[in-house]
Amino acid sequence: MSNCELEKALTMNQSVQVFKIWGIPVGYNTTWYLIFGLLTWSLATGYMPTAYPELSLVQYWTIALIASLFFFGSVIFHELAHAFFALRDGIKVNRITLFIFGGVAELDEEPKTPLSEFIIAVAGPISSAIAAGFFYAIYLIGQNYPLVAAPAQYLASINLLLAVFNLIPGFPLDGGRILRAAVWYFKGYNIATKAAATTGQIVAYGFIAFGVFRMFSGDFFNGLWLIFIGWFLNNAAAAHGQQANLNQVLGDVPVSRLMRPTWHTVDGNLPISKLVDDYVIKGDSRYYFVKNNGYGYEEDEHLHGMVTVTDISSLAQQAWKITPAKQIMTAWEKLITISPSVPLLDAVRQMDEKNINQLPVLDDGNLVGVLTRENVLHYIRMKADGNSSGLATA
Repeated sequence: MSNCELEKALTMNQSVQVFKIWGIPVGYNTTWYLIFGLLTWSLATGYMPTAYPELSLVQYWTIALIASLFFFGSVIFHELAHAFFALRDGIKVNRITLFIFGGVAELDEEPKTPLSEFIIAVAGPISSAIAAGFFYAIYLIGQNYPLVAAPAQYLASINLLLAVFNLIPGFPLDGGRILRAAVWYFKGYNIATKAAATTGQIVAYGFIAFGVFRMFSGDFFNGLWLIFIGWFLNNAAAAHGQQANLNQVLGDVPVSRLMRPTWHTVDGNLPISKLVDDYVIKGDSRYYFVKNNGYGYEEDEHLHGMVTVTDISSLAQQAWKITPAKQIMTAWEKLITISPSVPLLDAVRQMDEKNINQLPVLDDGNLVGVLTRENVLHYIRMKADGNSSGLATA
């Protein structure tokens, strides 16, 4: 699978890097321990004793451990295939991570063309099919030696299953991206994304329904696992659908359309307690530009930085009376800014990546406005209500 916002949230938290390849960190999320343990246990106590009843308990556990390690190596191989073609297309790959539902290659951005989308997506199932063929060849060569044949047979079948499973035409699976590439070519990106997301949710509900059926049929564990898979697929597909809606709403709207053309300035020597009492409590704004930063100019109107409500809340309240605004401000040269001509979608991504709620808007180095997350959300709500004119500009 390649990336989406849900996948990022799952893979970025509590991840451990193991090695790097092509400059890409490869590691695992702590949730991977659970699936690795369950897989090893199920192989050692179920699959191997049934397929090869003549082996010992120690051999079952040894084979199970080796097979599990090679299986997750196959998953990394699958994700590296995505990463290779993404890099070839000039798309940065932030990381490859194993987690409870398999693996994910987190791409820094979406492919730019339907062909690029198709090539990056189809590379995964093809790599799994190649791995299946490789392990099947090992099985044929060593089929008279159970310690070789047992893990090879399992790895051949599981990689083939992985290839087929990922071809299911719904997000976030590779088949969903292949479907999107096809629809994208004929109908455009947003329609294609919505189609693949909707199909993904239908597939997810199918997994959940089948899981419930299996549970009531006596196969409780596998049924529960199918329900978990369906839940994950549904959430991931919904995230893609929401992203498509966001793309459609924001479209090519420039930052200049939503930015606030006015802002508040405060003296750099103003105590935080006064800033809170005179400005913040009155609800004037959540950010304030700082002038007169103590550089020796009596009437210095040059802006030296910005103080936000978040900055204030991170300061102990007992220090408010003795702390001037300039002490907790973000210096001007360290502010993350944006141009008025930049599309809103790019601005929202910057806010999300940097975890900030406002972006000063500079035109030729001069402050011309501020874009806030509140403005963007208000705009989205108004568009959803069928009214695109309700913009907050105060």
